[in-house]
Amino acid sequence: MRLLELEKGIDVGSLPFMDKDIRNFLQNQSGIDKQNDALDVLKLCKGLKELDDAFQYDYTIDENKKLEHIIWAFGDSIRAYESFGDVVVFDTTYRINRYGMPLGIWLGVDNHGNSVFFDCVLLRNEKISSFTWALKNFLAFVKGKNPQTILTDQDPSLKEAIANEFPNTKHAFCIWHILAKLPSWFSFVLGARYNDFKSEFFKVYPLDCEDDFEQYWKSMVAQFGLSNDIHIKLLYSLRQRWALAYLKDFFFAGMTTIGRSESINSYIKHFLDAKTSLTDFITRVGVAVQIRNQAGEEARMRQKYHNHLLKTSFPMEEHVASILTPYAFGLIQIEIELSTKYAATETNSGSFIVKHHTKDDGGRLVTWIEGQESIRCSCKEFEFSGILCRHAIRVLLMKNYFHIPSKYLPFRWRRESSLIPKSSHIVNNNDVSSAEFHSLIQCIEYESLKTKERKQIATKGLEDLIREIKGMSESHEDQIGLEVVPNNDECDVGIPVRTRSKGRPKGSKAKVVVEVVSNNDECDVGNPVRTKSKGRPKRSRPKGGVEAATKIRHCHIPNCGATGHDTRNCPNKRKHNDILPNESPNEFKKGWRNSSN
Repeated sequence: MRLLELEKGIDVGSLPFMDKDIRNFLQNQSGIDKQNDALDVLKLCKGLKELDDAFQYDYTIDENKKLEHIIWAFGDSIRAYESFGDVVVFDTTYRINRYGMPLGIWLGVDNHGNSVFFDCVLLRNEKISSFTWALKNFLAFVKGKNPQTILTDQDPSLKEAIANEFPNTKHAFCIWHILAKLPSWFSFVLGARYNDFKSEFFKVYPLDCEDDFEQYWKSMVAQFGLSNDIHIKLLYSLRQRWALAYLKDFFFAGMTTIGRSESINSYIKHFLDAKTSLTDFITRVGVAVQIRNQAGEEARMRQKYHNHLLKTSFPMEEHVASILTPYAFGLIQIEIELSTKYAATETNSGSFIVKHHTKDDGGRLVTWIEGQESIRCSCKEFEFSGILCRHAIRVLLMKNYFHIPSKYLPFRWRRESSLIPKSSHIVNNNDVSSAEFHSLIQCIEYESLKTKERKQIATKGLEDLIREIKGMSESHEDQIGLEVVPNNDECDVGIPVRTRSKGRPKGSKAKVVVEVVSNNDECDVGNPVRTKSKGRPKRSRPKGGVEAATKIRHCHIPNCGATGHDTRNCPNKRKHNDILPNESPNEFKKGWRNSSN
């Protein structure tokens, strides 16, 4: 508005329209040339399928031939799920504003602690039937491999759909979604005491003993007088799905931490722009997948030359450093170091009570079966994160173990666990597994870089091998079919043009130019209809507590100081501008200060 006023040379507030009119205009303009959005996205998916046979997608249309649901997964994402699909976050809290469609994103974590993208779905609504369709297709894409655990928000429809489709999967609620709802649930009720309540909640959540949780929860509820609050009752009834004390028996790979939630949200926001078209969104997801895979590959390469800083003299620490990734080693190194502060006392039953050196009571019960090299701690940290706890390590050290048994170094945290990168632009019809070939290359690289002599021999050998391969016949029967033949049928699509910049791209905001060929044929699918979200509209809840105590802002125009507006739309602003019409703003400010003195 101010720019238009300056351009026209008119006074503030003299335009014949309001800012709302400009917003409506911009919104309407953003929809121009998007009449074929649904058709274009189907053509794009078909083109991606031709480029990479591992790319998967499916969709449904309603009785009016409008796009209803669409789900897709890149080949690299499906291969990543094979290695790291044991724990999945299914986030459905985002939306595409153009159509108001709920967006579902499947995410996981790799062996380097990075978030990895598995799948994406756009749904017409948040009904059980829609979520069921999404879960069934997801299972079809990953060849029926169910995750061990899945984290979602508290949507009741999604909860029922997961219970039906993933009966053998542990379903838990993301703690960051619960924390996001705490202000709307308790801020108005508790008022100024809300921050104290939040601090107590953070103390109760990480408790790893059910009895301790029950005791502290009752104390917290009584302290703030919330025994009859409907939301407190709801949280308590669902405690087995979000409180760590009830989740320790299941593997979550650290996905329940607050820091992990911030990492996931940051990752999603890099490529999620609700105002983009469907085709642009799918392309951005593809760029995000590619960049994340590159990050994982770079981490895999760096770990070979990473010199670990050992903090103890235990051979166990050195042994673990040679097996686990730097990320996983950093986690278990903390446990090894802290184990030195604990004392283990053997009981008559052969178990051990492990206590911190400053405590006389309590402690953890560690069960050790020497013949089977089996160890189990009552804290259940290994079952929960895949990292052996300090209490179990204390017993192993007491038993003179120089290494951690192999079963307690999970493959998903090991160095050799990989995303197995594969080009998305090549369809390999060779019978030899690309993973096996990639493994041979890795072995050559790892062994040859140990000494200069090995490197010279490997370099000379590879040069000879390349010359020999180049001199081989290229007859038709010897080729392995690396060329993708386009399919000119009813859904032709322009192949996305991938652009590469020099050096490593910043973040995941790489630009990809997508060319979609218009084709008025029988693939006539209409754009999705606009849907409304469930729940209370934004900004309609009563404010309380810290929100209600927010300081009221005042206008800073001299001799005004009123509330309800600011310096941009102050009714007294014109009067002061008329006083010194020929002076610059800086001169006006200087003169006002002098007069006040």
